[in-house]
Amino acid sequence: MTQVVLVNAFIRRISTGITRRRVVLFLWLAAIVLLVIACGGGAGTGAVIQPQSQARLTCSQECSDRGQCGTSLDGRIFVLGREFEPAVDAHDRLFLQDTVVTVNSSELRTLQTIQPEPAGGEQFPHTFYHVTAADGKSGWVSSWCIVP
Repeated sequence: MTQVVLVNAFIRRISTGITRRRVVLFLWLAAIVLLVIACGGGAGTGAVIQPQSQARLTCSQECSDRGQCGTSLDGRIFVLGREFEPAVDAHDRLFLQDTVVTVNSSELRTLQTIQPEPAGGEQFPHTFYHVTAADGKSGWVSSWCIVP
């Protein structure tokens, strides 16, 4: 109840010259925008995929920008992966674009952007998925490159 009174007092105080309805609408829109930003999600952007579910590998813009997929000389598009551990380099697995896979597990790792010394890079958490394709090939791929 106290929170409602405080919000109403805030709205009365800032609504001089502005209708109360516009202020309330602005606050609701701001809350929705913050919720969308906080939840993130979406294709290839870290959407949570449950183990034992089906997913599709894709060379999304973010996956490509981060060097996790590419095009072969004959024009085929591949998503890059690692056989034994999650990583964004030293790939040893190639999965064709749009390969449907079964997600076996996920692992959160801390990555670091590459910056010149002495500043070093920013660290951030990133999810990798261990997947198995229909042909039996398995490996770890970045969440930038997989969609539910």
